[in-house]
Amino acid sequence: MAKKFRDYSVLLPLTPGELDYLLSLRRIDPNGCWTWTGRLDEEGYGRVKLRGQTWVVHRLFHEIFGSHVSVDLVIDHLCDNRACCNPAHHRQSTRSENSKRAKHYVGIHHHNGGRTHCRRGHLLLGHNCIYRWSHNGTRLARVCRTCLNIRRRAYRARRRAAGNRWTGDARKKHLINPPDPPS
Repeated sequence: MAKKFRDYSVLLPLTPGELDYLLSLRRIDPNGCWTWTGRLDEEGYGRVKLRGQTWVVHRLFHEIFGSHVSVDLVIDHLCDNRACCNPAHHRQSTRSENSKRAKHYVGIHHHNGGRTHCRRGHLLLGHNCIYRWSHNGTRLARVCRTCLNIRRRAYRARRRAAGNRWTGDARKKHLINPPDPPS
């Protein structure tokens, strides 16, 4: 199930002091972007603390100056500036639509999403492309099957050269070094 966002309409109406505070933390750029000069998160989106809770600025500004933001939808930055909080530069869209537009206009959605070849030059398409969960289990990653096989062969060769001792795996240790028979 897709992540749902908080309902930002619970903050409305803002007090005049809160609205002045928000407007003081934006800079109007020549291209029309309202660039957030307050705190930015690790992904470059503006964050602000109001009434004891932290809010995403572009969703909040869209709620205040644009229209109600559905909790199922994301805000698509048409200007491709994540720090922009100008509702005229935003539109509501599904996650899928947002990703497709980012890939079409920006070139790639993810730093690895537009690659057609791996580091060693193998094609990352069809049978040679494997989708595996990342090490921390949070996302799917594309892996080159040819490179994976090269790494596996090198690992097995190192194990054979070391006398095939499985030092870290207790389940296989008894197969290689069986316990001494009782005397």
